[in-house]
Amino acid sequence: MNTISGSADVNPYLVADRRLATLRALDEHGGRANDSVLQILLAAVGHDVARDVIRADLVWMQSVGLCTVDARSEVLHVALITEAGRDHVAGRSAIPGIKRATPRPAGIA
Repeated sequence: MNTISGSADVNPYLVADRRLATLRALDEHGGRANDSVLQILLAAVGHDVARDVIRADLVWMQSVGLCTVDARSEVLHVALITEAGRDHVAGRSAIPGIKRATPRPAGIA
């Protein structure tokens, strides 16, 4: 694990982009999703990673206030986006370790 980014990836740009993609997935799917669903949604946008990587990202994002994580069991973790997470997705904040969101053209999810 990369101690700087708190993630298994060495490339900080990939980590930052994956974290933004995770927040966007939460925001666009009712604000809540489990790690299994997030794995599918992230793979669809080019981040085909293990659930352990997703869980590590969720724990990191929880530590900076972007989401909360409910570890319902060893096999199921549910994330809920926070107001700070929604602000980041909307481009109203900048947080080191996660890609800055830019406005998305109409019709692009």
